[in-house]
Amino acid sequence: MIVIDIVTRDMHELHGANRVTEKIIKGYEQFKVNGYLLRYTISRDGILDCSNYQVSTLGNHLNNKSYTKKRNLIEFAKKSPFYQTGLIQSLLVENEIKSNKLIIDNIMKSGTIADIIIFQDPFAAIYCIEHGLKINKSLFISHADRDPLEQLLLNRPSLKGTGEEKKLRKRIETLYNKVNKVVAICSASKEYIKNVYNLDAECILNGIEDIESPLKFVKLSKKDNKIHVAVVASLQYRKGQDILLDAFFRLCDSVKRHFKIHLIGTGDAEKPLKSSVKEANLSDCVEFHGAVLDVGSLLSQMDVFFLTSRADTVPISIIEALRAGLPVFASDIGEISYMIAGCGELLQPSIESVKEALEALADGRYDIETLGKRARKRYEEKFKLTAMIDSYIDVCNKIADKQ
Repeated sequence: MIVIDIVTRDMHELHGANRVTEKIIKGYEQFKVNGYLLRYTISRDGILDCSNYQVSTLGNHLNNKSYTKKRNLIEFAKKSPFYQTGLIQSLLVENEIKSNKLIIDNIMKSGTIADIIIFQDPFAAIYCIEHGLKINKSLFISHADRDPLEQLLLNRPSLKGTGEEKKLRKRIETLYNKVNKVVAICSASKEYIKNVYNLDAECILNGIEDIESPLKFVKLSKKDNKIHVAVVASLQYRKGQDILLDAFFRLCDSVKRHFKIHLIGTGDAEKPLKSSVKEANLSDCVEFHGAVLDVGSLLSQMDVFFLTSRADTVPISIIEALRAGLPVFASDIGEISYMIAGCGELLQPSIESVKEALEALADGRYDIETLGKRARKRYEEKFKLTAMIDSYIDVCNKIADKQ
């Protein structure tokens, strides 16, 4: 058996890279049949045995009081002009990279170095490479849309154009050249890597396991005759929930009453989003569900899915919506146009674009039932987990010289 370990920054945060890690782990038996042992997922959190990983724990910490206090303190600090300076932001980034020493410590505790390491986080990989970790074969999964620093610079804009940005870009380039293979999760990222780094990355779209037939669930709309709109994403600026809510607030009252908005997820923007809903006096029209483990069952009770991201790649939440047979209305970025072809509507991440889509839904200009059937078919044809795992096995075969 060829041993594979997954190395990532953490395994408690509820974000895309960790959800992809979970999907890879679900392919444990598929890897095994093909001669690969998915052994451990190693992070700052510790060592996770892939063979025993049954129930997701992503996001469980979000209800922890100590975490809430920490987040409130960080949010308070962010309001300070000093905190937002390039100097402080550079120090924070470097400290974040240095914290990956725990990963090397845990790799050494795990025993022998795996035959293949799958790196899920760029800075965890960078730290391991810079500090001389003995690596046999490796691949890095890039979760960026195009620019690998896009999300970091969205959250830390004062780093743009600084020496820190240049240093980080050089480290990313070193990472791409040190690993045996780079995997992009969307075609835009593959193209970017080719143009900027002159590397031919593999492109593997995300996939997820199927659930019981969505048809067995009763739609909430059967009870109140409203259009129930689901949004599944971390509550943060990048995911654009504020755009959807601002568009909803601007609808006339006769249109608003057609909808119930369901925000599923948690994150830094939760408090301001809740405040905006309260100020608009629309708490009865918008429900915050927090972190939901059984997303599939909840989505199957909804009518449509919205994702108004400012930046994204191949959101697993959209695949979950397709699986549940929901029409998808989402930003025209990343791989989303390919994902929802024929089963939804592409939007601009702007208030006006989203407002027009909501008005059209309220007017009955979309055949929700037909679009939903197309969505389910799209999932079955393009986004099943087995196809994704087969693609990763193919890449591992190339790395291990089995082809």
